[in-house]
Amino acid sequence: MYEPWPDREFPPTWRVCLAFLLAPGAAALLMAIAMPAYDGLTHLSERVWRTAQTNALLGAYPTAVLFGLPAYFMLRRHFSARPLACVIAGSVVAALPWGLLIAAGSGASEASINGHATVLNGHTTAYGWLKHAEFILTIALFGGVGGFVFWAVAAAGYTPKRPPTERQTSAEV
Repeated sequence: MYEPWPDREFPPTWRVCLAFLLAPGAAALLMAIAMPAYDGLTHLSERVWRTAQTNALLGAYPTAVLFGLPAYFMLRRHFSARPLACVIAGSVVAALPWGLLIAAGSGASEASINGHATVLNGHTTAYGWLKHAEFILTIALFGGVGGFVFWAVAAAGYTPKRPPTERQTSAEV
């Protein structure tokens, strides 16, 4: 018959809070290092820093709060905090809002990138969908890095205290 899952123990709250503070910033910084913007600035370090700030404030932290916190509270009862689970969750959480924005459509009637049409007569072309997929996969990659950092801060090295089972006697414990 039905047997309930044993009660799970979760990492301490302070570790989870620290992970939610560090993981989005780390992902934003790594993305800024890989793809710095602000070409008008003279020093690469300043370009990376400004890009990281923009990525963190406009992308990583709002997404972590609006999508990551609910995902954490929903998934923690069903999945253990293991590296692969955290990487997958980080990828999905990072890519989900951008996928929703793309699905909503741009409303443009004509658009192109480097002379290749992405929108014609209000419809996204195959090249446009390819560019959307490339963008979503890039965001998911850096979200996965953020998920790994989340695991490293919140769950790595944490061993839950398990109560003794019914078969163990007090001498064994």
